[in-house]
Amino acid sequence: MIPELDPKDFDPDGIISAEQLATIASAIESFESARLNDLLKGASKSYADGSKIAAKLMKKKFVADEIEDDLLKFLIEYQKQLRAGYTVIQGKKVYWLRDRVLSERQFIFDTISNGIIEGRSIEKTAKELQEYFKTSKKYSMLLARTETMYVRANARDERYKKNGVKKVKWLLGKNPCEICQPLGGKIFTWDNLPYNQPVHVRCTCGLSPQSDDAVVSEPIKAPVKEPKTPREPVKTEPKVKPKKEPIQKKEPKTKPMKEEPIRTHEEVEKVIREKEKSIKDLEKENAVLFDRNGNLIFEQDGDEDHVSFTPSQLEQMKGNILTHNHPINVSFSDADVRLACKYEMNEVRAVSSTRSFSLKFSDGRDFTPDDWMKIDGEWQKNYQMGKIRYADAFKNNEISKERYDYLVRNHIWSHTSKKIDGLKYIVSVIK
Repeated sequence: MIPELDPKDFDPDGIISAEQLATIASAIESFESARLNDLLKGASKSYADGSKIAAKLMKKKFVADEIEDDLLKFLIEYQKQLRAGYTVIQGKKVYWLRDRVLSERQFIFDTISNGIIEGRSIEKTAKELQEYFKTSKKYSMLLARTETMYVRANARDERYKKNGVKKVKWLLGKNPCEICQPLGGKIFTWDNLPYNQPVHVRCTCGLSPQSDDAVVSEPIKAPVKEPKTPREPVKTEPKVKPKKEPIQKKEPKTKPMKEEPIRTHEEVEKVIREKEKSIKDLEKENAVLFDRNGNLIFEQDGDEDHVSFTPSQLEQMKGNILTHNHPINVSFSDADVRLACKYEMNEVRAVSSTRSFSLKFSDGRDFTPDDWMKIDGEWQKNYQMGKIRYADAFKNNEISKERYDYLVRNHIWSHTSKKIDGLKYIVSVIK
């Protein structure tokens, strides 16, 4: 549930005056109410669209009056869902709206209180907030597209079932992900449908009705891994697979390394840092995977701005430590951290010519795909605010482009880590 807004929760030190708090709270509530209304309006249209799609695929005439009662029932439940702050993806509750709202509220109060402490002008603080709300609205609209697909799919399936449709064929959307791809063209009953649609954010797959005598496909076991998103940097090239086969055959020879004495944290850190020193000045990216005991698992060369991994290499990342060099002197990209979450690494690291960067959880647990759901909104917000913060210095030639990029990236992860429970961001100067 999205908690009621109590300004005192966000300004415990009393930095902002009571009058200012009341004004801020009123503005936030208006913004949140407008977004909720936009989502509900969109849901009403999307439900009708989903019913129309079902009628068209069943070759029936669409009659708006026939869905009126179902639409009303759905909107009542959907409003409750939105007020609770979640959407449904893969049949599970994902609390994006609740987390987004709480993050926004904290950011607004932090911006204003920091402006007061630092003596910034009201105009400058107001400009920061205006830019933030623009970014926030754009991000909310991206997530609203997923809401649209969820509502359409719900209406479509309801129409099918009310018209006696017992079997459906999975229709692939544009650029299907690695989870949806194998489902294309397969026929399922409602009971053995592997996923409720949408399967993931930006999913555009559909279902078409089939006759009762259509042959049902073999049940498909749902993959454990999260689907690849359009921005995923990993590039797997079939041509390199034959070259990697000998490496796979040799892998058992590395197993005895696990029998070596367990290294201390300091010893593991020393091993990794020595390797980082050897790759920090390379002109192209180079990635190295270590296990938690500091044993080298593999090393992979890349291009100027990314490293491509084979499927077998990706599978080895779970629970281990990946480091790589950045030829430009910056911290992590969002793709670096998304990769760590997707393949459940224990720690992700980067090294430049002058600094090393580390991102991990303080309790030692591995990253998970669910972590990215939380991190995604935070890094986007902090990316925009980092650009705003250093824009004037860059435009006035007070800092170079390289310094600007470094400061923005560092701003992203230093602020994001503070908002994600247990996430630890470390920057060290290379000696």
